[in-house]
Amino acid sequence: MSNNTMNNLIKIKDQYLIFRDQAKVFEKVISKKLKEKNNSEVCLDFSQVHFISRSFADELLEIINYFQKEKSRDIKVINQNSLVSQLFSIVKKQKGKIKKELSLQI
Repeated sequence: MSNNTMNNLIKIKDQYLIFRDQAKVFEKVISKKLKEKNNSEVCLDFSQVHFISRSFADELLEIINYFQKEKSRDIKVINQNSLVSQLFSIVKKQKGKIKKELSLQI
């Protein structure tokens, strides 16, 4: 891991991430880390996380999207176990499907 990545690393200590409020806490932590050294990238280290719920994943993906689209900052989720990675993937696909369906209705 490069020194720059280490400076931008946020280690997630919770093993179970279930609630939207937990994701909203990360929004503040990410914002603070980005301001610390005027970083343009932050890495969320999920190596200690065993499980995430769909609602947590949905909220965190919204937060990541906000930083990427509105603030031009890159937020990466690293060191996920297969279950966490799979859940993020499922939620991303579902969000994309819903977005596509909504755009067809307009």
